[in-house]
Amino acid sequence: MNLIQFLTGLLVAGESIILYFVMKYKSSPWLTPMNRAYVVIDIITGLTLLASGLKWIPVQRIILLTSALIHIYRDYEAYRGMENRYAFNTPLLVVLNIRLLALFYVIQNN
Repeated sequence: MNLIQFLTGLLVAGESIILYFVMKYKSSPWLTPMNRAYVVIDIITGLTLLASGLKWIPVQRIILLTSALIHIYRDYEAYRGMENRYAFNTPLLVVLNIRLLALFYVIQNN
């Protein structure tokens, strides 16, 4: 496992785990079933990246590609200004795009 892959796994899983615990104790219109699903998918993606140091298998590539496509859709939500979008503020949008670029790097180099 290279450093970028490890850091991407930490970033994706870490941020998503924090959001997951915040969602458990807070009520907000942002907490739609779709946004909850995004967080769970991100946790799975991050843990997959961290666990993939042992051996790269095709299922991991499918998980990463699915996550990248979901990240692109989240950018689309922000661009369109959709209600209850995942990236509801600029810092979250910046982190989302850093994660997307890191996912592309990991996918390309594996």
